[in-house]
Amino acid sequence: MSQLEQIPNTQRNQLLANALIAFGLDHILERVKVLVSAYDPVDWRKAADDLGINPKALDVLDRASVPYPYYFCNPAQLADNPSLLRYYRSLAMLSAKSMREIDLDSLPYESGMPLARERAAEFARYFNWTVSSIVVAIEPLIAPQTHIELVLTNLGDNIGSL
Repeated sequence: MSQLEQIPNTQRNQLLANALIAFGLDHILERVKVLVSAYDPVDWRKAADDLGINPKALDVLDRASVPYPYYFCNPAQLADNPSLLRYYRSLAMLSAKSMREIDLDSLPYESGMPLARERAAEFARYFNWTVSSIVVAIEPLIAPQTHIELVLTNLGDNIGSL
């Protein structure tokens, strides 16, 4: 039985609500919407290989009419907005612990530490490679809001493992 299962329902609900607030999903999604408003799909396709994006995943998003920045990131965006690491890490279904284990600890940057472009490129390639696999694997489920569902699923899974 996990620690979360041992907590009474009201306290568990409060813990979950606090985790959602701390995650700052609304604020992060607003930042992603800004990226969506300025992205050029042609440029993303040209850079896909360098960014670690499988073109088949872009095809899936095209068929679902979903803008690429909802799923994929580039180093400049991450370096300019390190708090986006939390969103893209969650979208890739990765915990902070798993990132530390592969020497890509994102928590210091998610908490405000400046992120160098070279390090941002490592994060972007890893997230994009991982998310590409997920997008291709769940193609029939991809819809305009699926990215939010994936992030919330990962957040809930991480809270549930307490």
